[in-house]
Amino acid sequence: MNFHSEKMKETMQGSVLISVIWILSVLVIFTVAINRQASQSLMMGKWMKERIMARIFANAGVERALFEIQNDGFLTFDALNESWGNNPEAFQEISMGEEGYFSVVCPLSDAVSEEDFRYGICDESGRINVNTASEQVLYNLLFLVDETMAERRAQAIAQSIIDWRDPDDAVMEHGAEGMFYNALDEPYEPRNAPLEVPEELLMIRGIDASLYQKLEPHVTVFTEEKINFNSASPIVLQALGMSPELAMKIVTFRKGEDGIEGTEDDGVFQIVEGITPALSASVSFSPEEFAEIANIIAQEIVTVKSNAFRIRSFGRLIRNDTVIETGIVCVVERTGKVLYWRETGG
Repeated sequence: MNFHSEKMKETMQGSVLISVIWILSVLVIFTVAINRQASQSLMMGKWMKERIMARIFANAGVERALFEIQNDGFLTFDALNESWGNNPEAFQEISMGEEGYFSVVCPLSDAVSEEDFRYGICDESGRINVNTASEQVLYNLLFLVDETMAERRAQAIAQSIIDWRDPDDAVMEHGAEGMFYNALDEPYEPRNAPLEVPEELLMIRGIDASLYQKLEPHVTVFTEEKINFNSASPIVLQALGMSPELAMKIVTFRKGEDGIEGTEDDGVFQIVEGITPALSASVSFSPEEFAEIANIIAQEIVTVKSNAFRIRSFGRLIRNDTVIETGIVCVVERTGKVLYWRETGG
């Protein structure tokens, strides 16, 4: 009897010991899991804080840009040598304390690489508005950004853009309306109204990511119909109907004697009627080139004033040897109204 009791007691004690060990194992695993989760939460919290700080820096750049735009002293014309156009003191690595800084940059009008930029704001009115551009201007632009493009394809894309933005369902000869888009594997309707953002071009027949990337620096949907002659790029000027040589002469005139865009000696067009006289006094032109300029002015598609500006602000937070960067690209009116906002990085 005693023998059986002892065996039962030993068995019970063994079971209790196993249970205790099992419970302790579970508690250890649970504790490790909690610690790991807490560690991950702390790391995530630090990651979010750093990116929020970098975004605050980028926002500060946007605010400084708005200040410069709204304090522009020239009310009748806008040019790149104003305080908003090229101003390193306001936009180049502006300190936000020991932790970082912001910069506001814009590609040069004739930029050929990412290194060609100035510290300032971009003039959105120097771009072609795809909501108002003629078929010929769109056609010209497509050839200029992609020299390998077939004539038929350029014509089809230009007409497809017009079909997308016009209010009817009538298809242009080489364009595309609802019948085309509804037959896609993932069908959708064309807007039949003005595009709301430039990225909407990616929905239009014939425009893929590669072509859009080439078009993007030269197009907009946020401006009035007219293009600012003081800031249009050589490609935009050619799309309007100028020869490459004439476009470069105009850009050279705008750069002034130092050959640098956005400096005090820049050539500036103060009124549309003064474009030809200003050029005549500084640059040698052929009769054909004068005719090109006169034709563009007669079409009433150019101006010397801007109604929208593109701000590219980058905030950089510096922690030890690590740089955390976020960017903001926005388009604003002079009043401060935001027309477009996109954040990058972080």
